[in-house]
Amino acid sequence: MLYHTFSTQEEIDQEYNPRFIVKNTDELIQSYFTESQRVLREYSNRSAVAYGPTPSETLDIFPAEKLCSPIHIFFHGGYWHSLTSRDFAFVAEGLVRNGITAVLVNYALCPSVNIDEIVRQYEPRQPGLIEMQRTLAEIRSGSRFPDILPVVI
Repeated sequence: MLYHTFSTQEEIDQEYNPRFIVKNTDELIQSYFTESQRVLREYSNRSAVAYGPTPSETLDIFPAEKLCSPIHIFFHGGYWHSLTSRDFAFVAEGLVRNGITAVLVNYALCPSVNIDEIVRQYEPRQPGLIEMQRTLAEIRSGSRFPDILPVVI
């Protein structure tokens, strides 16, 4: 047994990789890109706000209309080796429309880094995440990024 009830890597891939289960995966992922580009154009946002020491450790922030709104932090998918936070900008639309600031977290991808490095980027005591907490508090109060107006076009 390789893992749980799986005896081969192929069995694991079949179970956990949606490209093998969902027939129109490429079409769906293309819709992520199309909708994300639209949301990036139509909603106020600040992209690539650094939260850590590496270039990949960034936030894409879509502010809600009101200050002190709730904040939803979204960690994108991609099985640690594909896609970026900007590819998932479409998730911000529903949140912002409902008065919630959306913060999309980007991180480094395999194979340029290993899983240990990805985990390090989310370590709660990591200085970058402490800075992220400060940034989010400033966004909620309106003292950070006053130049981005939380207005839907």
